Amino acid sequence: GIAAAATGTLLVVVLQQPWVIATFALFFVFMALAMFGVFHLALPHGPHNFINQLANRLPGGKWASVFVMGLLSALLVGPCIAPPLAAALAYLGTTGDLALGGSALYVMALGLGVPLLLIGAFGATILPRLSGRVMRGIKIFFGVALLAMAAWVSQPLWQKYLVSTPHALQFQNVSSSAQLDQALLAARGKPVLVDF
Repeated sequence: GIAAAATGTLLVVVLQQPWVIATFALFFVFMALAMFGVFHLALPHGPHNFINQLANRLPGGKWASVFVMGLLSALLVGPCIAPPLAAALAYLGTTGDLALGGSALYVMALGLGVPLLLIGAFGATILPRLSGRVMRGIKIFFGVALLAMAAWVSQPLWQKYLVSTPHALQFQNVSSSAQLDQALLAARGKPVLVDF
C-alpha cells in the first residue's frame, strides 16, 4: 500500500490500460458463470490431494504447523481478494498518502485474516449451518454481483469504444501562462480541461 501510494498515478495509468480492464472484466464474468453453475470451479485433484495430505500430516498445537496451515489457507483465499486489492491499489496510487496506503492495506489484511484466525481457534462450530437452497441463493446473489462488477470495471471501455461522442476534445499545447489566458478567452465561457 505504501509502495502504491509512493508511485503516484503511475499505477493508475497501468491499471487503466484497455487490456488490463478487459482482463478484469472477463475474470468477473468467468467467476459469475461458476456461481451460476455453468461449470464447477475447483483445484485439480493432484494439488488438492497434495494440500490435504500435507495438512493431515501437520501436528496440531505447534507454531510451525499453524504457520504452514496459514500459508495453505492464503493460497486458497488469496485469489478472492485480488480484484478488490487491485482497486484499492489504484485508488491509493492517486492519493500519494503513504500513511493511508499502509493503514488501508493493513486493515484489508485484518479483514481477511481475522475470520481465518477465528475459524482456526474455534473450528467449524462458529460457521453457520445453511441449507442447500440458501447456499444456491447466495451463489446466485454473488453471481449477479460479479456481473455488476464486470459491467462497472469495463465502463471505461464501453464509454470509449461504444458511446459515440459527437464533439471530440480538441487539445492544444500551452507553454506559458499568457498562452493559457489566450486559450481560455478563445473558449468563450465553455468548459476547458487542462491536463498538466
